[in-house]
Amino acid sequence: MSTVTIRYHDEPAGWWAESEEIPGWTAVGSTFLEVRELALAAVEKFVGQTAVVVEEGAPPGVRIIRNA
Repeated sequence: MSTVTIRYHDEPAGWWAESEEIPGWTAVGSTFLEVRELALAAVEKFVGQTAVVVEEGAPPGVRIIRNA
């Protein structure tokens, strides 16, 4: 099983995400939820059927809630 770490960034113009495990990839959007949806879809496409652990890191003050 591999691990993909997604880092979220909040900028004045919007949000963006990156992952060292997906070279050259970024997701950009106006809201955190938009970028998170794009990021999780990208991880799913990148890993295909491989089991993967997704670790998410958000800026201070942003709480990530995972669905059970």
